[in-house]
Amino acid sequence: PQPGASNAKVVRPAHPASRRPAAPRPRAGRARAVAPVAAAASCPYCAVVLQPTPSSSRRCPRCRQRIVVKRVEGRIAFLTEAAVAVFEAERRKKSDWGRLTSQRAQWLKLAVAAGAPAQKTDRLAASQPSEDVVAAARQLYLGTVDRAFKTAKRAHRWEEASKIRRDQAVALYRLARSPVPPPDDLVAIYREGVAAELRGLAEIARDAELVSAGCCDVCRADDGVVAAISRELSAPRLPHAGCPKVFCRCSWDLATRDRELVLRYLRRR
Repeated sequence: PQPGASNAKVVRPAHPASRRPAAPRPRAGRARAVAPVAAAASCPYCAVVLQPTPSSSRRCPRCRQRIVVKRVEGRIAFLTEAAVAVFEAERRKKSDWGRLTSQRAQWLKLAVAAGAPAQKTDRLAASQPSEDVVAAARQLYLGTVDRAFKTAKRAHRWEEASKIRRDQAVALYRLARSPVPPPDDLVAIYREGVAAELRGLAEIARDAELVSAGCCDVCRADDGVVAAISRELSAPRLPHAGCPKVFCRCSWDLATRDRELVLRYLRRR
């Protein structure tokens, strides 16, 4: 020991655990996004890696088999020639499923609006889409409309009966994608509604007056025309030929003179 030096041992205090420097934490938003590794395209026959990735059908450079390239929902699939038939069949099945689902929904919507029983519409809505289910939904709508029309007709609710048939013709015409000229069966349905309207007027008068909906020049030209109801029942002029709406909203009402007569009668009553 050096002269004058103290014999006491100097003990350095241990660094407290609470004061140890913490490991640096990654800052929020600084993490690097790992880019997804794209799978290398390979031959479906011999599995050799295809470089560059083919964008159209071609033969494998190794096994010389033909590789068929198909695009599905933005992705590229590499198929063998034998697998193409299965691939196309699955694609048609998916397309048919969407078409049948849409058609079923259209018929069931019309059936509900026509007053079809909820139990039947719910059962068809829960069924797997198929041609038979679509046909059943269509028949449910048509049967419901026919029953409603016959019920209104028997009760002599002529305005209601007329509206049922006219609305049915328009709905079926739209489902048929509005062909021009319209199919004869749809024209017959529409005219059945017109006939119901005329039969209601025939209980009061012999003549009827046409009230134009102003759809076009053809419809406006007949506005106010008075015709014998019996003649219009045998040779109906509605729907007007040449009207752009095809099934126009022109209608029949009492002639002015008959309307005034009915009003005078009601006042006296």
